[in-house]
Amino acid sequence: MPEDIASKLPPKISGSKPKAKPEGWWSLPGHDFDGTRAGVLKAITEKTDMPQCWKDAIVAEINGLPEKFNHVTVDAHRCSGLTPDGKQHSTVYDIQVVGYIGL
Repeated sequence: MPEDIASKLPPKISGSKPKAKPEGWWSLPGHDFDGTRAGVLKAITEKTDMPQCWKDAIVAEINGLPEKFNHVTVDAHRCSGLTPDGKQHSTVYDIQVVGYIGL
C-alpha cells in the first residue's frame, strides 16, 4: 500500500478473542431453503431435524405471502446458551422468510 494512503487510515483495532463456550451451549445448524414456493413448502414438511413448531411457523409465513411471490427463501437458526455461572439461559430463534416475484 502506498505510504501516503496508509498514513491517512485509522489505526488498526484488534479484534476480541473468542471466549470458550459455556457448558450447555449449542447451536443448531442453520436450515436454508431456496426455490419455488411449492418446492420449499414440500422440503420443510419433509425435514426431520427441525422442530414442528418451526415448520408450522414457516409454513404459515409462506402461506401468508400473496400468490405472486412464487419464489421463497427461508433461513432458520436457533442458538441456545447458559452463562458460566449458571444463572442465565437464553434461546434465540431466527426465522427469516422472504418471498420474491419470479420472472
